[in-house]
Amino acid sequence: MKTRNQSNFTAPINKLIKTFVFSIGVCFAMGTAWSQTAVLYNFDFRVPDAYRHEIQEYDQNGKKKYIKDYYGKMVLDKYLEPVSVEEVRTICESAAEMLKRKYGYTEVNMMYPTGGGSQTGKLSNFPNKGLKRAVKKNTVDAYVTMEFKIENRTFAPQTSLYYEEKGTERTMFMNITFSYTIFNAQKGIIDQKEISLKDELDQLFSENYNSEIVDKGYKLRKLYLTKEELIAIYKLADKKLEAME
Repeated sequence: MKTRNQSNFTAPINKLIKTFVFSIGVCFAMGTAWSQTAVLYNFDFRVPDAYRHEIQEYDQNGKKKYIKDYYGKMVLDKYLEPVSVEEVRTICESAAEMLKRKYGYTEVNMMYPTGGGSQTGKLSNFPNKGLKRAVKKNTVDAYVTMEFKIENRTFAPQTSLYYEEKGTERTMFMNITFSYTIFNAQKGIIDQKEISLKDELDQLFSENYNSEIVDKGYKLRKLYLTKEELIAIYKLADKKLEAME
């Protein structure tokens, strides 16, 4: 049997516990309501093959190696400097973190391909699904597609290996853009942004290479862009796009 003093003591404690539990519930409910997630279902990372480092394979005697092409014709065994799966995922994770900071998403999932594949002018291993499939496979608040694009503005440029073997220089004339579109599950557009890079590129190249900022893009006296430079250019675009209101 409780005494009057015991009742007076326990009543405030019970009230405090109820208030605490209620506050926790409200916070949880508000957190659930405000928490939003997204999926990056497509990311086109486009770079002209002619602007990438092309590498020739040699045999043990120092002679150029040949392989058969799709039609059975013997052609030189050469390839573009690869960008690894790990490097691709680092770029995608950087994009996801940018979206989290800009829109407050608590999570941004990726729809990476099961196989690498290859396509002219486009880096492989990036998310490459369609919106319809993304909506079907993911229950999220936002569906994001991105495009990072280095566009060639010169007429039919040769590959870097061509200029290396000729011992001549060349000028790359390029226009660089980075954009994204965010959809909801009903395929309505939530937001979209696009930026272009010109002046910002000087901090990467002007000290060591002849370069020029022009109305329609950026001119750079250089044989090719290394994968490290491609990643550095992307980071500049990522930073500028995040700052855009």
